Amino acid sequence: MDSFRQKLAGKERIVSAVVMLLVLGLAFWQGPVALGAFLLVIYALFLDELWTSFGQQRRWSRDYFIMLFCQLFLLFYCGLYGEFTFIHKFFLLLALGLNGIWIVYLFFFPLERLKLVQVWKAHPFLLSWIYLPPFICWGTLCQQGKALALAEVLLLVVLVDTGAWFVGKRWGKRHLWPAISPHKTWEGLFGGVALSVLVLFIYGLMAKTVRVPGLGLIFLALAAQGGDLIESKIKRQFQLKDSSALIPGHGGVYDRIDGIIFVIPFFVGLVF
Repeated sequence: MDSFRQKLAGKERIVSAVVMLLVLGLAFWQGPVALGAFLLVIYALFLDELWTSFGQQRRWSRDYFIMLFCQLFLLFYCGLYGEFTFIHKFFLLLALGLNGIWIVYLFFFPLERLKLVQVWKAHPFLLSWIYLPPFICWGTLCQQGKALALAEVLLLVVLVDTGAWFVGKRWGKRHLWPAISPHKTWEGLFGGVALSVLVLFIYGLMAKTVRVPGLGLIFLALAAQGGDLIESKIKRQFQLKDSSALIPGHGGVYDRIDGIIFVIPFFVGLVF
């Protein structure tokens, strides 16, 4: 029975991944408007998870709708609309500062200290806003002429995850941080970083559009793993296995984009 369930879960995971790739590919094919609409939907679902799974608040309340409307409007206006101006640079600096705070949280905030959980559940409306700056940075990559840059970021994160999973499953022996993520290994970390850097470096040479040098790619690949670990630590503290059950075999939206929203501010800062 357990073997049957594992096979079924594996098939669900593959089907879900194919559907997500098709939807994403269609958005890229249709252009900036479709990419922007896709991002707005992703952010709405992401906010719903922050509100219900982490904040444990009632859906469809007045504050829920106010949160959705205000943040989606700001994401549209500041991230998806207009050129890379002062407002985009302001949110970029804010996102980079927040990334620094998340790094401090990951390495220096004790796992057993549940202050974040207490504050989050007490003030879910306020805490939801800390994720807006990185999504605005994401929005800037959905604008006209920046689709290839966005594709490179997404490809890097996918390659890091794929390489880490494959190498860790095949050769992984030394656990990276078992208290936070028991399945991650040092071998998987190095494998994911090596695969993503190699593929993107070769792609940059072939396309003659090297946006980020080798050391920068290594940093971004490590940041992708860092974003994954940060979400894993948050889920541990909230005693959650997944951010939601929205995507069969994958968990929730946050589970799929944790590395992306952490990497994108660094990428935008390096490239633009």
